[in-house]
Amino acid sequence: MRSYIGAIPIRLRLALGFATVMAVVLAAIGLYIYDRTDSDLDARIDRELAARLAGVVAIVRDDGDDLGDPVHDPLGRVDAEGIVQVVGPGGEVADATDDALLGRPLLSRGQLADLLHGGGHIDTESPVGRLRVTAERVVDDRVRYVAIVGASLAEHDGTLASLRRLLLIGGPIALVLASLAAYLVATAALRPVEAMRRRASEIGSADPGLRLPVGPAEDEIASLGRTLNGMLARLEAAIERERRLVADAGHELRTPLTILKAEIELALADARDEERLRGALRSGGEEVDRLSRLADDLLFLARADDGRLPLRSEPVAIEPLARKIAAARSIGPGDRPVTVDVPAGLKVEADPQRLEQALSNLVDNAIRHGAGEIAISARRAGERVEVSVADAGPGFSSELLERATERFARAADPGARGAGLGLAIAESIAVAHGGAIAVANRDRGGAIVTLSLPATAPAAVVEPSQRL
Repeated sequence: MRSYIGAIPIRLRLALGFATVMAVVLAAIGLYIYDRTDSDLDARIDRELAARLAGVVAIVRDDGDDLGDPVHDPLGRVDAEGIVQVVGPGGEVADATDDALLGRPLLSRGQLADLLHGGGHIDTESPVGRLRVTAERVVDDRVRYVAIVGASLAEHDGTLASLRRLLLIGGPIALVLASLAAYLVATAALRPVEAMRRRASEIGSADPGLRLPVGPAEDEIASLGRTLNGMLARLEAAIERERRLVADAGHELRTPLTILKAEIELALADARDEERLRGALRSGGEEVDRLSRLADDLLFLARADDGRLPLRSEPVAIEPLARKIAAARSIGPGDRPVTVDVPAGLKVEADPQRLEQALSNLVDNAIRHGAGEIAISARRAGERVEVSVADAGPGFSSELLERATERFARAADPGARGAGLGLAIAESIAVAHGGAIAVANRDRGGAIVTLSLPATAPAAVVEPSQRL
C-alpha cells in the first residue's frame, strides 16, 4: 500500500490528502448544520404546542360543557386553524377543530397514558398527516377531559428534506471544487521545483557553472534551491580541482616517462657499451623513484581527502627533528646550508612520521624553488607552536601567493616560482593535527612557510577532518 501511494505524483497526493480532510470537514459541518436545524425546528414547534395547549386547557376548563356545540364552538375561539382534539372521560372524542379528527382519538390509550405520565410530545400519523402532539388532563364541572394539541410536521420534514438535498448535492460539488483548487495550488507551489528539475537535467560536467533558479520568496523551496546551488558550487570547485590535478599529474608524469623511455632506447641502441648501459639503468632507476614518489604523494592526498589519514600522536621535540632534516639536506658538496633556530625543549603533540614528512616537504620546496640559506625556526605562540621554513629566493608571485598550497599550483609566468604537491601535503598534515599552514613573502626577499600546530592534542581529534 505504501509503495502504491509513493508512486502517485506528489501534487496529486497533496490534492487527495486535502480532499480527504475536506470531505471529513464538510461531513462534520453538514451533520452539525442538519442537527442544529432539526433541533431549532423541534424547539419552535414545542414552544408553539405549549402555548396552544395552555389556551385549549383554559377554554375547556371554562366551557367544557359547550364542547361539540357548533354555535358556541369554544375550540374555534382559541385555535380555529390548529389541530385540537378533546377526549371525554369514556375515551370518546368530545370535540375537535377538524371533522376528520372526530372519529377517533389521535393517540391510543397506551400512547396517551405514556404522554400524560411522562410529559413531552409524541410524533404520530393522523388523518391529516404526520403530527407532533402533546396532551394534558383538564377538569370542568367534575368531568375529566384530555386536551390534545397537535402541529403538522409537513413544514418541518420539508425543511429538513430540502437541507438534506442541499447538503448531498452542494457538499460533493464544494468538495470537487476545493480539491481542484488544491491541485492547482499544489501545481503552482511546485512550479519552482519543476523549474529546478528542468535546469538540473541540463547541468553536466560540460557546463558545471549552471545554477538552479531560485525565486524571490523566502520560503523552504527557495532555501532548498540556495542549498543545492551551494552544493553545485562545491562540486564545480571539486571538479575543477580534479581536472587541474589530472592535467598537472599528466604533465608531471610526462617528463620522467620521456626520460625513462629515452634511456631505455639509448641502452637498447648501444647495448655493448657496459658503462653507458649502467648509466642508462641508473638514470632509469632515478626516474622510477621520481614516479614512485609522485604516486605516493597522490595516494597520500587521496587518503587525506577521504579522512583516512591515520595519526599516532605523541610528544615530539621540534629541535632534534629539525636538525635531523637539516643534516640530511646539507651533506652534499653543492647543497645549500640549512640553519636551525629552535628553542630546546619545545614540543608538539603530533605524529612524528607525519610531522617529519611535512617539515621535509617545506625544506625541499625551499631548496627546489628558493635560493640562498634556508632557515628552520620555531616559537611558542599561546596554545600553538609555529614552525617556519624561510629562504632567500625570489619568493612567491602575488598571483601564486593565495593558492600556493593548491596541488601543482603554477603562476602564469613560466619562469616564476611554482608549487608541486609538497605544500599541499604539508597543509593536509597540519589540518589533520588541528593546525594550519601560512605562506608569505619576507620583507627582505624570499619566502616563509609556517606550520601552526596545537601545543597539546585537541581532545576531539581522533581522525583528521576532510580537506575541502
